[in-house]
Amino acid sequence: MCVDSHNQEVICAVADVVSYCKPDVIITHNDEDYMQDHTEASRLAVNGSFCSGLNHRPNSKYEAFSSFIPVFFMDTLAGVNFQPTHYVDITNQIDKKI
Repeated sequence: MCVDSHNQEVICAVADVVSYCKPDVIITHNDEDYMQDHTEASRLAVNGSFCSGLNHRPNSKYEAFSSFIPVFFMDTLAGVNFQPTHYVDITNQIDKKI
């Protein structure tokens, strides 16, 4: 099954997760990634983030999240067409990441 960023049920589910978690930022796949599932997941993250703030969203399980959530795109695995604008020092977390 492929990821489908046009599936309204999935967008609403992502919006509910965002409304529930209230993240400070969202980091997702690059929207110009070479893998279709990655670009679809990126679009879902952006659309879900936007929809999490809509008061009129039907069937929402949570109150609309009124904060703007910055969305950052990570590098593709091969670094294709990626020009980073921010870097995060993960020195203290590298053992967990590995």
